[in-house]
Amino acid sequence: MSLESEEFLAELTGDFKGLGDLSGAAAPSAAPGAPPSDSAAGWNHGRAAEPAGPLGEVFNEFRAELGEMGKDDEDLETHYNLGTAYREMGLLEEAIGEFQKVAQASENGRPFRYAMQCCTLLGLVFMEKGQPQIAAIWYERALRTPGLDREAVLALRYDL
Repeated sequence: MSLESEEFLAELTGDFKGLGDLSGAAAPSAAPGAPPSDSAAGWNHGRAAEPAGPLGEVFNEFRAELGEMGKDDEDLETHYNLGTAYREMGLLEEAIGEFQKVAQASENGRPFRYAMQCCTLLGLVFMEKGQPQIAAIWYERALRTPGLDREAVLALRYDL
């Protein structure tokens, strides 16, 4: 690290020390002329400083909840919307990945109101990639969606 960056960090650390931390306790002070330590600057080796006090508790609870979420808790609609956005941007591989997550969960019994549309979109994406055989598989899978009306079946058969 160059001398200029060390001086900049020392000045920045001094500015943060004057503010104190979020819990109201004073920030630890470093000896005058000593290089700023990671703890004095509030840095955590590559991670953002973790706030103390009530805000820190909220962050820790949030992290704990995220850590407890498994694959079953993922939001299918989010994956569907991401797949749609990726397709619109021309990111076909990413779109396929998102749509397949939804299709897999739907096939495993998780209800999703756009399951047929998801299979249809997978068919469209594979057609865009020039892979009509795989697209046909997804259109057939869409036809197996329970509760389709006559118009939907006719449209799917036309696409197929």
